[in-house]
Amino acid sequence: KRGVAIKGIRKLQEFYKSLGMPLTFEDIGAKKEDIPKLVEQLNINKGDTFGGFVKLTMDDARKIYESC
Repeated sequence: KRGVAIKGIRKLQEFYKSLGMPLTFEDIGAKKEDIPKLVEQLNINKGDTFGGFVKLTMDDARKIYESC
């Protein structure tokens, strides 16, 4: 199952790239040092939790940003 998921993620990344969409912080000129400010701004805009299907916290957002 994991192999199928990884293959699907790679295909989605290839598709986004084919559209010219950025995939990483580097692609948009951002740096890891920007993460605290991004999380702060997200909190201002969305509150302590956000998301429709699964509620995410600011810690979740930080981890997602760090994975970019």
